[in-house]
Amino acid sequence: MKKQRRIEKDNRDVAIYTRKSGITNKGDSIGVQFKQCADYAKKELGLDEDYQFLQYEDKELSGYFSDRPDFQRMPHDVQDGKIKAIVCYKLDRVGRKAADLGKLGYDNMGRLLDDELGDNYYVIGTDFYKTKCNLPNGSFGHRTNQVFYSYDPLAKAAMQAKLDICWLDFSYASKSPELSKWISDYHYMGSLGEGYAFWMRLLPPSYRKFQQPDEIYDSMIFVAEATPTVILNTQSD
Repeated sequence: MKKQRRIEKDNRDVAIYTRKSGITNKGDSIGVQFKQCADYAKKELGLDEDYQFLQYEDKELSGYFSDRPDFQRMPHDVQDGKIKAIVCYKLDRVGRKAADLGKLGYDNMGRLLDDELGDNYYVIGTDFYKTKCNLPNGSFGHRTNQVFYSYDPLAKAAMQAKLDICWLDFSYASKSPELSKWISDYHYMGSLGEGYAFWMRLLPPSYRKFQQPDEIYDSMIFVAEATPTVILNTQSD
């Protein structure tokens, strides 16, 4: 008789991390973040309705700083075998820097290149003032043309200067106090995904990211009016 392999029970817990910045005071509350994370985790991980999550929260603390009490406590609990999964409302709740994600064992291409190349890794970001793009509509199974605005002040300034496209190297920003402030302040920048849903009209932050340009890029290319996708109508015989 074949011996049955014993399956060990995983006694680790699912954790939810929430953070509310005290600098901008924008975004959803700790309570809203937690509820949405809990609902998502219960559905995707098949958890019971009364599942008790490990809770980590940092109130009135910016994601720019890594020395947040509960954020610092989380990696230790991962290493101690207390946590099997971490759920957060948005990735920027964990932190504004790729290094913060690395503390939780998360690697992305940017962090890997930064570790490998150091100062030789030069990051160019892109943003638009207005874009018209063709996106798959998950609700109805077809594609749709949609127009979005990023409201990035730098992209708007390029548009008002009648520049269809321009490149800004942040290393020269110190020559202009106003420009230095712009690239170091938090701004909404366009961040469209690969699909469209009707609620994106009701929740503009769903297609924008709220970050400091000089924290994630070394320079940026701004396009006044972007049309990244063109659908050609073809007629078959």
